[in-house]
Amino acid sequence: MNHEAMSQSLKAVVVRVLEDAAFVFSDDLPPDAHPSEADWNPPGVSLTFTGETSGTFRLWADEPLLRVLSANMLGLEPGSGNAAEKGSDALRETANIILGNLLTDHFGTEAVFDLGLPSIADPARAKSDCLDDAGVWLRAEGNTLLAVVEIDGQ
Repeated sequence: MNHEAMSQSLKAVVVRVLEDAAFVFSDDLPPDAHPSEADWNPPGVSLTFTGETSGTFRLWADEPLLRVLSANMLGLEPGSGNAAEKGSDALRETANIILGNLLTDHFGTEAVFDLGLPSIADPARAKSDCLDDAGVWLRAEGNTLLAVVEIDGQ
């Protein structure tokens, strides 16, 4: 599988899903603005998939973005306690939507995949994902977001 093509698909899907599902606009985060693995400790979610190929998708985002996602997706006030409480749920749902769209966009509608349940990602993975050249870094609502797809055996 072409890593560059997957990375391009991932970026397009993340941008589209953030806009369509959460009304959040994003743009590229230049490499010189990427946080270092030592300085960044964001919440994240992990989601596995099996089928035509198998692997894991992880989505990391600055904490304030989780409140924005939950507020926009659930119609809550961003500063409300409810928005903060629902932030990790919103990130899980966003990851689920992104992965479903990514697999369809990249492998076509005929490919069949089973998605696992989104779960809280191991914070130690954020450190190594920061160094993944295929990761997609975006700035959304002034916050940093990183999306990474690992394909098993690659």
